[in-house]
Amino acid sequence: MKARRIAVIAGDGIGREAMPEGLRVLQAAATRYQLPLRFDEFGWSCDYYLKHGRMDARPSSPPPLPKSAA
Repeated sequence: MKARRIAVIAGDGIGREAMPEGLRVLQAAATRYQLPLRFDEFGWSCDYYLKHGRMDARPSSPPPLPKSAA
C-alpha cells in the first residue's frame, strides 16, 4: 500500500505542544491498522517569519512541475 502523506504544521501557540501528541496518536492508529503514513513537517510560524521575512523555508521560486502535471 502506498504511504499517505500528511503535512505537519505546528504553527504558533498551542500547536507546538499539541502537534507531537497528535502525531503520536496518528502513528499508533497507523501501526494498529497497518496504514503507511509519511509526515512532512513545515516550519510555518510567525517566529520564522520575523527571523527570515517569509513564512517558510522553501526556496523563493517553486520547483518545476513534473512532466505529467504540465
